[in-house]
Amino acid sequence: MNRETNIINNIDWLTMFIYFILVIIGWMNIYASVYEEGINQSMFAVSTISGKQLIWIGGCLVAFIVIMGIDYKFYESVSNIVYAFTLIFLLLVLVF
Repeated sequence: MNRETNIINNIDWLTMFIYFILVIIGWMNIYASVYEEGINQSMFAVSTISGKQLIWIGGCLVAFIVIMGIDYKFYESVSNIVYAFTLIFLLLVLVF
């Protein structure tokens, strides 16, 4: 229980608030850019671009929660392996 309390206490809530406000503003701008006055459309409809963006926003929120839930020691233990694979893939880009 102590770890969960530390995670929540260590979050910069002002930065999180600004981030979510910018995400909402961007989502509304996507809706406004494809809006047509004569057509009755919802910004939550999955068939529209803004609806698809809302799905991505939700997916990113889930990924954020999962990433925040994983202990930082896990990231320290796999960082060298991830770095090595990244370098290998960058070298393979030059080959292919």
